[in-house]
Amino acid sequence: MRLLSQRQPVPRTGFFFFLETTPMFSHARFLFLGLLVLLYSSAASLAQQASSPRVIRIQGTELTGLNAPSLTVQLRQIRDRGITALVLDLGGITRLTEAGLEALMAGVALFGAADFAVAGLSGEAANLASTRGGGLRLYPSVEAALAGFGH
Repeated sequence: MRLLSQRQPVPRTGFFFFLETTPMFSHARFLFLGLLVLLYSSAASLAQQASSPRVIRIQGTELTGLNAPSLTVQLRQIRDRGITALVLDLGGITRLTEAGLEALMAGVALFGAADFAVAGLSGEAANLASTRGGGLRLYPSVEAALAGFGH
């Protein structure tokens, strides 16, 4: 006579089989699966966050040798935090020197030309960046720069 409570063995192997067949791990199985879901959703959120360009507005009216090294350090720190795409809003910058341009080129080196854009430069600053800033993606506004990223 066969009891209804008996189950026919299903040939399974691996860690999930161990969790399913070991009574003391029944709660652990749900915790483990919950942790997997949490990790997956966190990773997906970070991937989306990393792929979306961040917009950073630079304060001040000049980007020169006096403040360019500081910008380079800030760009490195932003990159180290996991940001992979960046739009620099330089709408307030009216004076750009070669040293400032070097800081912008450091941004291209850190993020890559496809993931680094400069928005809002005008006048002589825009002229210098467009003539000597090979590899810089220049846009008239932040909105145009974001559209250039496909958003």
